Formats: sequence, C-alpha cells, structure tokens
Amino acid sequence: MQYLAQGLGVAIDSRILPSYAATIDAMRKQSLDLVTMGPQLYVEARRAGLPYRVQLCRSHRGRGHYFGEVIVHADDPIASLEQLRGKRVAFVSPNSTTGFSFAAVTLRRAGVRLRELADTRFLGSHDKVVRAVASKQFDAGAVFESAAKGLIGDDGDLGQQVRTLSLTDPVPNEPICSSERFRRARPELVVRLVALMRGMGEDPAAQAALNSLGPGMDGYAPTDDAAYDVVAAALLERESATSGLYPAVPEDDPVG
Repeated sequence: MQYLAQGLGVAIDSRILPSYAATIDAMRKQSLDLVTMGPQLYVEARRAGLPYRVQLCRSHRGRGHYFGEVIVHADDPIASLEQLRGKRVAFVSPNSTTGFSFAAVTLRRAGVRLRELADTRFLGSHDKVVRAVASKQFDAGAVFESAAKGLIGDDGDLGQQVRTLSLTDPVPNEPICSSERFRRARPELVVRLVALMRGMGEDPAAQAALNSLGPGMDGYAPTDDAAYDVVAAALLERESATSGLYPAVPEDDPVG
C-alpha cells in the first residue's frame, strides 16, 4: 500500500476482513473504496446487487487465470477422480472458489456425486487441507494450484508429500473492484489509481510490493465483469449438485 500511497499522494487505509459476512456487509455499506476478493465472493456480491465494479484483476506469472487442484497423498494409488467414491475428501469453505465450488463441479463432471464420498469436511484454509491430505487424515483435498508449494510440516516439505490428481477448469484471477460511491466522489483518483496499478508490473520500484502479495504475483491486468460469468455458472452448477447436502454457511465462515 505504501507504493500506491506514494504514487497517488494520498493516505491509504488497508484492512483484511475476517469473513465472508464481514466483507459483504462492508461492501453493502460502501465503507470500502476498493476491494480485492476471491472470484466467488465477487459473484456473490454481484448477485446481491452490491454497487461495485471490476477494474482490474491480479496477474500471476503473466496469466489472468489460475486453476484449482484435487490433491491426494503422493504414495496413494488413486489414479482417477472416479476412484474417490467412498473416500474422505477435505474442502476449504463453502465460499471458496477452488477450495470447493470448482472442485465439486470437477467431481460432478467426472460422475462423482458428493453424496458418494465417505466423508467431507470444510477445514477453513487451503494450508489445512494440504496438511490433512499429507497426514492421511483425508484421502483427497481441494485447493488452489500449487497450494502445497513451500509448506513445511513435521515430516518436511509438504509439496513432496502430495500430488495433483486433477485440475479444475481455469478460474479468472481475483478481481479488484471499486465502489460506486468512490467512483462518483473521486473519479479522477480512480483513473489515476487504475493506471498506477496497471503499471506496477513494469516498474522495478513496485517489485517489493508485488512480491509481498504472494509468489508469482507480477502485476495487475485489465478485465471486466463478463470474465466472471464462468464463476457464476460454476456456482450455479455446484449449488445444484449440493442442494440439501450441507447446512447454511455460518456467518463467520472464512473467505477462502
């Protein structure tokens, strides 16, 4: 945020909200001028008619999309999604794009219904899912691409203890959205902010800021609302597949 504050000549107050409900509530009140969120959360906000517009998306390793993974233990003989019937599968959260929705759709398209799994749990984070599969508490888990990379457990590098069984369809990267109130009150600042963020990938001075946002983060790219239609479609398909299977999402559910 220091890079943006210096580039714009304004003070920036940044915060990390603890849950899905807190993020949606803040967006409903338009108490946030700019929001970065997961693709599914953006679709949920769009469904609710909240007054936020997509401005940019994150760029990871030059791509405007990423994948989800269904992982299994490295020494597990499971070779196909179909073989997960009767197995224990860990998910992140009902609000997680790759940690649930896209994975559930991937399973369904392979002919595996969630009701056919021996056990399913929401563990609250991608790291916890990786650790649960690495420790063989679960036979498989749903996470974002390369979630295990760099994670260390009691037995060493967890990236060496799990392997990818299947990738999901591509998922558009996390959107950066501005509120209607912000666009109306400071339109010139919005234009400058978007231009500054788009130029970060070419500015050596911005590399430290980008690196702090995660491995492979190399800038921001233009996108639009239509790019997230695939997420909306996947969410509808997932909801159809899980209707009546899980209770309502708790209000303090983390945004995964």
